[in-house]
Formats: sequence, C-alpha cells, structure tokens
Amino acid sequence: MSIRDLSLEMSLKPFKAHDGSDIDPVLEMLFAQWEPLIRQAGIEAVTVMLWVGDGSEILDYRGDPDGEIEWGRYIGNANPHGKIPNDPEGIDPHSRTYLYRDDPLRLTYRRLGQLISRIKAIGARHCAGKPIRVCATFDPGPEFAKSPFKYQRHPEICAGNLMGRASFVGCYATLHADPEAYAGYPAGIPDGLALGTFLGRQASRFLDDLGYDALWFSNGFGFGIETWSTIGPVFDGKIFHADKRFRCRDLILDFWRRFRAECPRHEIRVRGTNLTTGIDLSTDGAPIREIYNGGFNCAPPPNSPWAALDGNFGLELAGWMSHIAELPGDDVLFRYYLHDPWWKNSPWLDRYGREAHDLWLPLGVARIDAQGTVRTPTRIAFLTVDDSFGNMPERVAREVTPIILDALSHAPDAPPPTVWVYPFAEYHEHVFGSTPRLDEPLAGDWLIAGAINEGLPLNAVVSSAAFLSSRSAKPGLYQNSVLVTPVPDEGTALSQAVIEHVCSGGKVLLYGPADRAGATLRAMLGLGEATSVSGELTLQCPFTPDREPIKSRIIHRPEINAGTINTILVPGTAHARVLAVVAPVTDPAQERVASLLRVDPVWQGGSIAWVRGTVSAGYKGGNLLTQDDPSRYARSEALMRYALAALGWEIGTVRRSSESATASAAAVAPLPEDAPWDVVMYELSASQDSPVVGIQRFQNGMWLSGYSRDTTGRLRLRFPGGAPLLVGCEAWLEDGRAEYSLPRAWHRECRVLVDQRETGKISCVEGTSEQIGRVRRIWVRGLRHATVTLLLPPGAKPLLLTNPPWPWVIGGPVQQQSLVDGRIVCSDVSGCLCITW
Repeated sequence: MSIRDLSLEMSLKPFKAHDGSDIDPVLEMLFAQWEPLIRQAGIEAVTVMLWVGDGSEILDYRGDPDGEIEWGRYIGNANPHGKIPNDPEGIDPHSRTYLYRDDPLRLTYRRLGQLISRIKAIGARHCAGKPIRVCATFDPGPEFAKSPFKYQRHPEICAGNLMGRASFVGCYATLHADPEAYAGYPAGIPDGLALGTFLGRQASRFLDDLGYDALWFSNGFGFGIETWSTIGPVFDGKIFHADKRFRCRDLILDFWRRFRAECPRHEIRVRGTNLTTGIDLSTDGAPIREIYNGGFNCAPPPNSPWAALDGNFGLELAGWMSHIAELPGDDVLFRYYLHDPWWKNSPWLDRYGREAHDLWLPLGVARIDAQGTVRTPTRIAFLTVDDSFGNMPERVAREVTPIILDALSHAPDAPPPTVWVYPFAEYHEHVFGSTPRLDEPLAGDWLIAGAINEGLPLNAVVSSAAFLSSRSAKPGLYQNSVLVTPVPDEGTALSQAVIEHVCSGGKVLLYGPADRAGATLRAMLGLGEATSVSGELTLQCPFTPDREPIKSRIIHRPEINAGTINTILVPGTAHARVLAVVAPVTDPAQERVASLLRVDPVWQGGSIAWVRGTVSAGYKGGNLLTQDDPSRYARSEALMRYALAALGWEIGTVRRSSESATASAAAVAPLPEDAPWDVVMYELSASQDSPVVGIQRFQNGMWLSGYSRDTTGRLRLRFPGGAPLLVGCEAWLEDGRAEYSLPRAWHRECRVLVDQRETGKISCVEGTSEQIGRVRRIWVRGLRHATVTLLLPPGAKPLLLTNPPWPWVIGGPVQQQSLVDGRIVCSDVSGCLCITW
C-alpha cells in the first residue's frame, strides 16, 4: 500500500489575520490533521493545492509583488450570468455573492509567495522530509472570484455557456488587443494572440516567481468548450456535425502546444470533463488520446465530484474508467469531495451524510494495464480541507482517514466479475476516421453510465489494446470475469479475441448496434436483421432478476442510441434465450429483439449475451440528458444488469409498490426547465430506486460495495457457485438467492457462497480466532443440506467443522473438494459451519 502523492486542496479562507500571524498555526493544523493518513498510507509526497481565486490571478499578473489579488473570499457565484428561478429577491448564493467574513484580508502576490514558502517549510517538518509541492489552480468558469479580466476586459475568450451565456473560458480562444502591461507581455497583448500562448507565458512567470511546482486545469479546461455538457460544437442534442470534428480537435491540440511552448517545465494536473471519453469525443471533438500522447506532461483526470451533487454515480464511475483506460503514464488519481469553500456545503457532513458510498465505490475500481497488472489509485486528492467559512473541522479528517486506509488495505488485486473492455482507440477512430460514426461513442458511454446507475457492477476497465496484450501476457486472466464491451467490428483483433474467449469457456456481455459484427459473431448470437423500429416502443422482458416487472414502455431515440433497432432472432437458432423484445406501440407485430443470451454446449461452458441498448433519456436543454418520466417509462439500461444475471451474476431488487412511488412523484411540483442542473439531476436521481453496486476481488475473496438510493428496497444476490453471504450480515435465502436489507452506504466482504433449496435465514459473522496459529474464524449458521463454496486467501489451510462444541477444535466432518481456482466446495452441510484459517 503506497500512494505517490496526497493532494490537500484548500482555499485561502482559513488565513484570517491581516498581519499574517495565523499562517503557521493554520498550516500546523493542516498537516497535523492529515498526518495519520500520510504516515499509514505510505504517502511519498504531499501537494497543497491552493484555490486562490479562479486563476485570474495568473491572467492579471503584472510581475509586481505588491499588486493586489482579487481572491475567492466569497460564498456564492462571484460572476452571475443570469437570474435564478424562484428567487425574486436574489438572495440565493446562485444569484449573488456574500463575503465569507466582514473583514477579509488584503492579498498581494508577495504575501501569497510567503504563504507558499511556509507551506513547504512546515510541511517538510511534519512529513518527515517528504517532498512538499504547491499547486496553483486555473478555472475557466465564473464561480470562485470576481474576474474583470474574463468578463470585462476580455469577454471574447468566454465561449462556453455552462453557467449562463458566455460564462466559461474556451481553451482555444484568441484575445483582443489590450494595452495593459502584464508580466509576460509588458507592452500589452497584441490583437489575435492565442489564449494558450498568453496563459502559458503568464503561468510560467507566475509559477516561477511565487514558488509553485504545478498547475491544475479545473472544470474541463483544455478538453473543449462545453465540458460539463452532453452537447458541444460537434453535437447539438439532435444532430452530429461531422464537419466540425477536425477543427475542434486541432484547436484543442493547438492550445496544448502553444501553452507548453511557453510553460514547458511545470507539471500540469487536470480535472478533465464531468463526462466520458466517448461523450467528450462525440460532442467536443476532444482528442484525449493525442493529449495523453502529446508529451504535454499531463496527469490523467480523476473521478468527477458530480456524484456528490446529483447522485449520478454511473456518470462518475463510467467517466473515470473511460479516462483511465489508457494513460499518459501509470498514475491514477482518486479525488474526494470533503468540503466546498464556495457554495456553503460540506459534502462529507451534509450531501453524503457521513456515509462512505463515494469512497467505497470508486476505491473499488481498477484498471488493467497492457501486462495484465491490476492497477489502483496512486494519488489521492481532497477537495477541500476547509469549508466555506475557512474552518477545518478536525472530525472530517478523523472520520475519513480510517475509511481510506481500510479501502487501501484490500484494494483490488485481480480482475473483478465484470471487466469493461473499453474501445479507447476505436472511439477515436469512430470520430476522426475517414468514415465517421460519431453517434456510437456517445450512445455506448451513456448506456454504460445508466447501466451502472441501474445496478450493473462494473468495477474495472481495460482498453481494447491492453486487453489484447494482457490476454497474451497472462492467458486465463479473464476466465472468471464477464467481458463487457461494445459489439466489435468484423475482422478486428478484438472481435476474434471475443469469439475465442467465448469458445474456450469465457463469458461476454456485448452492447450496442450489431450491424458491423460480422457473420461469425452474428451467428454466435443468432442475430438477423429486419426493418428498423424506433420512437415509443413497448418493452417485454421474459427474464428479470427483480421481483417487480420493469415498466412496459421505452422511447428509443436514434440520435442518442446510435440508430434504430433492427434485430431479430434467426429462426431455428438453438440454445438461444430471448431476454427482451420491443415493438412499436402502433404496430405490435413488428417485434424486435432487444436482448438475448446464447449458450452453446460446444463452447466448454462459455456464453454470450447481447443488449441493443436504449438510453432512457433525451436532450431537452441544460447540461445532461433528461431522464424519461419514471412513472411512465422503463429505465431500460437495467437490461444490462438483467443480461449479466442471465450470465450467472445476478443482482436483483425487491421494491416497495411502484404505484405508491409514482403517486409520491406526482405530488412533487415539477422543476422549472431553467433550474440549476444539480437540482434537476438530484431530483431525477431521487426517483431511481435501483442500488449502485460494486464488486471487487481481493485475495480470492470478494468485497461488495453499494449505494442504496432507496433504503426501503432489498437486494437479491446469486453468483456462480451460489448465493453470496456477506460477513457481518443475515440473509434471507429463497429460491437460491440471498436477500438483504442494506443501509444507504455499505461495504462487505464475501468469503462464502451457499447453494441450497430450502428457504430460511442464514447468517455469516466474524468470530474470534483464539487458537494459536490461526488468524480468522467465520461462522455460517442456518444451513440445510447446502453446498458451500469457500473463497479463502491464497495459502490458507482451513479447519472446517460442522456444529462444533466449545472450544471449537473438534466437530462434525465436512465433505470437501478443492477446485483449481483456489475454491473449496463443501457438500451437504447442515446447521453451523465453523471456518477457521
């Protein structure tokens, strides 16, 4: 367990003394609060990222150490770009700003440089000589500090409309002439100067003069224009403009080249967008591959903080995995939202309610590299260590630190049950190739984001190229995992690998259009073509792992879903199971296959499932897609979870009456179309009741994590080998499934699978190991003629006893058989099973 860098992000609000006398005490407190994590997590270096303002302190820098800085001493939107609905008096922080205290200090560049010097001195003393770095920040938006540069002198650089019209700086903007003297341009800014050139030269001077080590590009800067939005220059919500893709790509890369020509030495860290690689490509023409491979000394983006704001874990996790599928190096950054110094909230304390779902779920994510090595985060960042009033509550560090340490102690060490084979190179080719397929990256990634929100446990990513090489380097690496990937094109190496994986006993879940699948793969699936259907469709699911049936209507929008649905099952196809069908509401006879499973006996236990995929949302304005009315339409992304269940990994739900939920939703006043995006998305996600689930592997066992949006619901689980028993829980076993009532956030170990016909309560609890030479004991009670599969750590030499008397060293015999993958199967077990190793 070793973390290369811990980034403690902070504003300047904690420094309240006008004479600077509190600088050292505040810094002493900062490092003391996080010292346990620094020491116990093996932190190799510490970065303090300073949120001084919005980056205008760089744009405005004149080289004068006594020049005053307009800093982020506000709560609320520092540069409002429009009226907020339902706030006639303009008192909400989205409508105006408030000073965080009556007498905020006057900040100069000299004082900022002194602060940076003290950070390094005090940090080195507290951190046993570890490298202490300080990182500056640049944000393209209007939120954090008043910016005459962006919104008065040079509004021409603001092209993005994410927080009102012309509110976000575009990375490839050009500047109008300006006679003011700047540090990098003492004779003023010439007309038409590229922002990348200007910012690069200003940043180089600023970072060197003040003693910074790195610069953070915030909120998607450097990755396009509409970096929070599902639309952009290439996609307007309805139509893809293929003619704009090359220009957008070239302008973004031109920014990076110009910036690096002027600021070549300092490390650049990036937030990236709040979306996915596929969406970035399809909407903004963002060439993420070329940015990574361009020699720009740019670390990859972390996970987005949006899950804290709108509950959209699917977009957070899918976006992060898509961004780390390929890397410019081998660093992976995990970022966690503790406090917000600008908007009067502290997510750990209020948005999360001190629940750890946004720790357990992303920290269970892994990437698999080209050699087949499972990689987990090497950097951790906290946004921020101080709150909107400049306080640094000790309880937050005290409560979060042990959770982080615990998660790191059993980080994934093997491919999990599902691995996303991400078409990183293929998606770039779809956008920038000679035959553009701009709709497929957007459709595929929105589908996966929605599927994760609907309970698909997707915990690891490998790029298609790394999958092929890792499969060769470590044969059998993916044999116990379901590969989840878009339908590969005919004749590609990936298509051949998928076919070989299935034919040699592996499992695959394909999604998306199958038009280019090729004859062999289509024959394996049993898919044929018919006339296309789209629009409002009926949905029938003969197979579902949920107790309640899914709603019977969907809307399939071709522009969001990479075309129409035109698939049927070839008549006479053997060993095929149709999992879902759709048909036009006005013509039920035009039935089309939306999902199926095929298991051919000649495949040595292999199986293949396919989901056409319909995103249950459309673009109606704002930043993201708007979900279809859940009282009328199905969340059809759940078909991905249903298909996974058909492949043996069953995650089902038991919900309260959908009628009462619909009535409750109808009683809520509708939100205005111009309501803030986070409010809209939070209200929409609140109507979802499927839990978000993650499953990771560690030392042959599994750890399950989850976020239960609706704690009145229950979870039903069955995996290959039986129903998983979560350590420390009771389960109701029925129909071979373990049913759990779980809290909002949960994280549990699984070392036991049970397969039995009888219904009843089963418990799995930790016991005291007691005997010398033993390290753990687990008790399983309530078994009835059960087959029990044990997932014990490598090298464990278990003592297995049934119904043992105290002191639990003798007991009934256990019929057992060891399997080649390290599992131990015990037959016909009744009563209590004591497992000691």
